[in-house]
Parts: sequence; structure tokens; C-alpha cells
Amino acid sequence: MGDAINIILDNLQAVLQRMISLPVVFLMLLLVLGLAVLWAVLQLVSKKFGWQKKTTNLIPALGLAALLLLVGLVIDKKLSAISTGIEAVDYKMFSLINEVGTINFNLKTAQNKLGLNTDSTYKSGLYDLKNLQKNIETPYLISQQSLSPAADLLVLRSFKPLASVFVAVINLDKAKVVLTPQIAEKWMTSDFAKKYNCDIAINGEAGRTPMQGCGFGEWIGSYVVNGNVILKKDSEKRPSLGFSATSQATYYPEKTIDTTASEKNYNLIWGRFDVLVNGVVKQDEEQKNYPRTVMGIDSVGRKLYLLVADGRQPQYSLGISYAEAAKILLYLGAKNAMACDQGGSSCMYIKKLGGIVSRPADGEERFVYTHFGIQF
Repeated sequence: MGDAINIILDNLQAVLQRMISLPVVFLMLLLVLGLAVLWAVLQLVSKKFGWQKKTTNLIPALGLAALLLLVGLVIDKKLSAISTGIEAVDYKMFSLINEVGTINFNLKTAQNKLGLNTDSTYKSGLYDLKNLQKNIETPYLISQQSLSPAADLLVLRSFKPLASVFVAVINLDKAKVVLTPQIAEKWMTSDFAKKYNCDIAINGEAGRTPMQGCGFGEWIGSYVVNGNVILKKDSEKRPSLGFSATSQATYYPEKTIDTTASEKNYNLIWGRFDVLVNGVVKQDEEQKNYPRTVMGIDSVGRKLYLLVADGRQPQYSLGISYAEAAKILLYLGAKNAMACDQGGSSCMYIKKLGGIVSRPADGEERFVYTHFGIQF
């Protein structure tokens, strides 16, 4: 039931965002039609109960008040949407990153601007542009920025479908894993990152609904923080990602059940679904474009991939499917990956770039129970 409510809320949010993106004249027409319907209903109700004389002056007053209220709400939302659009033009992320290529993705230009070798492999070995262009179904614009000797950030822009994807590629030899130490009330990813001085952070799990105190329901697994077992709820439905004290990563697919603390699982966080297992993209039956958060590792567990795809924003990003997320990570070098909570929960924090760099689907961060962070 909780998951159904979550989906309904997400869909309602998407519908409202699409409505706000419509021209003001069209929105005003909808308001006038709505007011006419309201007026007709009031007339019928007053006639049925004999209130016509009593409500002769009341009905126009109520109608005018409703019209003014709705107009005010539309203007407020429209101005907010315009403000967001203006901010996007000078979006802090893209002001710090040089865009590469065109919609058709000019590989030669990308090689020159990114300083790639002739074999099209980024000089630090992070990704292979030829494979990415050849094997991902839609062409991408690619931007890259070094966050530190331990991490790079890639920004992918797709145009069919419209999507904005952020991928942090992290060398675990030079990084430390940080998890939410206790699971109590939900709080924001940015607050977690600031409190624990994380250089990069993403959301973990929000549970059954966006509401506080909703509980996890079926969206629960095992959780270990600094050697302390917080939850032992692993099942054949939940994958997890473990890290040793030296940040050596181990992936546990859905079918693997592991509820213990060990040297391999000094830190352990669960996810929702497998999306990439031993280099094989898991079948995505829905193929739905949606906001996503995905964590992946390479074959030896020394490179970590954190992917956040924005979505449910028709003029900016619709999101991507699980399969598309898996393919992106596969051709960046990942061999295993799991999806975390998605939708309005999905967000990425980068300290060097001033905070949340993605654009959460709700218009602001969603409170979640668990978070995953990296310190350089």
C-alpha cells in the first residue's frame, strides 16, 4: 500500500510540474473553466437545499475569492518556474565544466578537448568514449571535471530521451567510505554530507513513502557502519555493497544473503535491485525513464561509480531506465551495480561544487533514512 501511495504522489508531482510548464494563457483558461464548474456546482447545491436567496451574494464572493486565490497560486508557481529556468542557464555545475561536442557527439572534438589518447581512452583510464558512443542507444554530450586525485565527475546529456546524468568515478585507494551512523528519523543528504564532511554524497533509502516515520516496508536490507551491525534484514530480494576498513569493495547480488559484520563488510549498505551483475545488464522489463540513483564497482573492487539521473522534469530531464543506467556504468568500467531509492529521493552532493549538483525531481531534496558518502 505504501509503495502505491509513493507512486501516486510521484505521478501527481509530475503532473503538477507539467501543468506549470504550460503557457500562462492556457493555465488561465483552465482556471476559468474550473471556476465555471465550481459556480455550477454551488448553484445546484444552493437550489437543491433552498439556499438561493441566502447565497445570492455569497456565491459571487466565493467565486471571486477562488479566482483570486487560483490566479495568485498560478502566478507564484509560474514565477518560481521561470526563476528556476533562469538559474539553470547559469547552473553552477555547468559554469564549472566545459561542455564537449554537439548533439551528434563529435568524437574527434571530444578527444581533443578532453586530452584523450588515440585509442579514445581518457588518460586516467576512467572511460572509453568509443564504447560509450557505440553501445549506449542515445547520443550523449559528455563533460568531465577532476574533483581531486581520487575522483572525477562526468556529466552526460541525452536528447532522446531528454536526460541529465551525473556520474562520480572514485578511486577507493584514495577515499574513505562514510555511512549514516544510525537509522532513526529521515534527514537530507546535504545535511548528512555537511555533518560528516563528505566530499561526495548520494541518497540511500527513503522507505515506503516520502513521509517521516513511514518505515521501510519491503525496502529493507542489511546495514553495517564502522563494524557495527545496524540491521540484519538481507533477503534474496535485496543486493548490497560492502566495504572493508581500507575501502575494498565487494558486491552482493540479490540472491546472496549476508547479514554479518566482517572484515569485508566493515561498512555495508543495501540497495533495491541488481542492475548489473558480473558485467551482464539485468533485464529491465519496464524500460521506464525515471530519476535514478545507482552504485557500482569495477571487477576488483577498487573503483566506485555513483550515478544520479535527474527526471520527471519535462523541460530539463525525463530520467533514464535501469538498463540505460547499467549500460552507462558498464562502459565506464563497472562490472556490478545496484539501484538505490529513486524518484524524488535521487540526488548528488559535491562539496567542491557547493552542494547538491543534481536537480531533485520534487524541486527540493527529499528526506531519506540512509546516505552514502565519500571523503577524499
